[in-house]
Amino acid sequence: MDAHACLKEINHMVMGKPVNYVLEADIEGFFDHVDHTWMRKCLEVRIGDPRFINLIMSFLKSGVMEGGQRSTTTQGTPQGEY
Repeated sequence: MDAHACLKEINHMVMGKPVNYVLEADIEGFFDHVDHTWMRKCLEVRIGDPRFINLIMSFLKSGVMEGGQRSTTTQGTPQGEY
């Protein structure tokens, strides 16, 4: 489900049904802490090609470049600065 579908569903639920509470969640930092083993297991459920899964895992393990120094990673997903 994409972000627009989620917002549409939330709007439908809040506007169309009696609501006693609304929960706000902040996922800041989520993508910095995604476990690579967990991610592989999730991908294997949806993707049948092990070569494609290995390619994705290579991206995940590519590391982080900070101050000209590369650091390996065991968790998190690469994120670009904008």
